[in-house]
Amino acid sequence: MTELLSEPPGETVDLADMTKAELLQYAAENGITGVSSSMLKADIYAAIVAAEGE
Repeated sequence: MTELLSEPPGETVDLADMTKAELLQYAAENGITGVSSSMLKADIYAAIVAAEGE
């Protein structure tokens, strides 16, 4: 699954198209705290967006 999340530098990741598992992995790989597997996908997405300041 890691291959799906590895983006070449300069390319943006489309979080909206990711699965819940992919969002959790993305958050872990990018040091985003405050997310867990017990959360809804929408809440994980919102936490990542808020952490990245988008």
